Formats: sequence, structure tokens, C-alpha cells
Amino acid sequence: MITKELQQHVTLKVKLLSLLEHLHPVGFWCRKLKELLKQVNEKLYSLKKSRVANPDDANQHHSFHLKHFQYRNYTHLNHLENNSSDNESNTLMNTIHIERYDNNELGCYGLLAVGSFDCYTLELPWHNNTPNISCIPIGCYIASVDKNITIGKQFVIRLQDVSNRTGVLIHVGNYTTEIAGCILVGNKQVTNSVKRMVTNSRHTMGKLLAEVEYDDEFYVDISKI
Repeated sequence: MITKELQQHVTLKVKLLSLLEHLHPVGFWCRKLKELLKQVNEKLYSLKKSRVANPDDANQHHSFHLKHFQYRNYTHLNHLENNSSDNESNTLMNTIHIERYDNNELGCYGLLAVGSFDCYTLELPWHNNTPNISCIPIGCYIASVDKNITIGKQFVIRLQDVSNRTGVLIHVGNYTTEIAGCILVGNKQVTNSVKRMVTNSRHTMGKLLAEVEYDDEFYVDISKI
């Protein structure tokens, strides 16, 4: 199982990325947060190595591609810096960050953050993007709130232009049996030998929608470590 310390650092990283979206790209606090993000990455790498070195954890070890995610982080931050403007009205699109961290045949857990809000996610396991049995590929997708559809008495978030997939949503639900490629949200994760689930999904989805309700479009950036 993923350790509490490792999960805490994954959560911190996702929150830092979300905060960076709302800061001036070359400002003082942006530089400070990037320094902290670098320290968190280094700590995650250290924790990952200690898990691999622990023989009791060997059979449960998940592949944490930290170098890949670090590259994505700093490529994105450099892009913000290189495209910055002195015009204060030059604002960025809001971004929902989803960091996948625990994938097996029962499902794929992740952590989601946008603004000051964070929660858990649950998806199907990765099976090479095969429709109906696999989660979608990592990447950055344009998304919007679809008010024509409600699931669990909440609107849904629709992702656009997902390779080889249609109808990919973020919505209310508890179990992987309720999805064919979509993303569920909840405030707690529960795992046993036969299933994975997230809880309090309707309330959690309401809080997520409140973070993006004034945005016509926004990004959903899905990564894994």
C-alpha cells in the first residue's frame, strides 16, 4: 500500500501546481513555490527509492515515474514564464490537476486539486486506452461543465478531444463498475481485496463544480508519478 508520508507529499505537490496557476509567472511567490516544488520532488524521489529497497513492499510496488512528471512540471512552468506579459489582464485558464498514484487491476486512485480544493479520484485501471476497460491517457485536456447532463443530482465535467474515446466525464459515483473511462471523485478512498471505491461523491462533485462554475472552459491535466 502507498505510505501515508508518500501520499501527503503527492497531495502537497498537486496543491503547489494548482497554486502556481494563479500567480504571476515571474513574481516573488511564484519563485518561492517553485523552490518548494523542487524540494517536494526530491523528497518523493527519496521515498520512492526507499519503497523499492523494502523487500516487504516489493510485490506491491507501483511504478512512480518521477523524472517524467518533473519534466512535465518544469516544462509547464517554463512555458508560463516564456509567455508572461506585463499586462495584468493576461490571465490563464483554470486547471484541474489530477495526479494518478496507485494503479492495479481493481482501479486507479488519484488526487485532484484546483484552487484551494482537493479530493480523491477513482478510474479504471490502465489497459492501453482500450474503450470501456481502460482509463484515458495522461495528458492535458480542454474541458467544460456540461449542464445538459446530471449524474447523482450534479452536473458533469466533459473532457474534449480524448484520443480514441468519446463521452469522457468527471462525475458522481463510487465504484469502477459505474464507469467505462470516466473519472469519479470522492472525499475518501476505501479498498479491500475485491474492490476500490470513493465515498461522499455527490458532495465532493458539488465542491469541485463550485471551483469552475464561472469558467466557460478550463484544463484537466492528468499526470502520474
